[in-house]
Amino acid sequence: MIGRLRTIAALAALAVAAAVAGLALPPLDRDEARFAQASAQMIESGDYIRITFQDEARNKKPAGIYWLQAAAVQTFSSPEARAIWAYRLPSVLGLVIAVIATYGAGCLIVGRRAAFAGAGLLAVTVLAGAEAGIAKTDAMLMGVTAVAMAALA
Repeated sequence: MIGRLRTIAALAALAVAAAVAGLALPPLDRDEARFAQASAQMIESGDYIRITFQDEARNKKPAGIYWLQAAAVQTFSSPEARAIWAYRLPSVLGLVIAVIATYGAGCLIVGRRAAFAGAGLLAVTVLAGAEAGIAKTDAMLMGVTAVAMAALA
């Protein structure tokens, strides 16, 4: 049991290390800025149901990512600070969840060694690391999807 927890902790640390490299970079695309602004407006208005970007409704993505971003900003920063890294933390969490779920499913399907290799490769994949460093839905969606697939293993 202790060995498995150490393995999971090592994989989570690897995923975080791969994702944090770009956390302090300025916004990388226009969608990321829209997600961050909508989450900031959610915090400022106190309305966690109607998501808006400037004065326009933003019902294009699931509300969960906005809620997670708002929680991260309120916990680690503030909307006034406009620190983009705080909005990116849920994406890092999404990568960590995906890596752990991949390891868990892999242990059931192919054994611990191959599961460790697969989860470790996912953690350092360029695309996964890049998505984990952007404040959008993709990394968290990857994590939730990996958990759903692991539940089927």
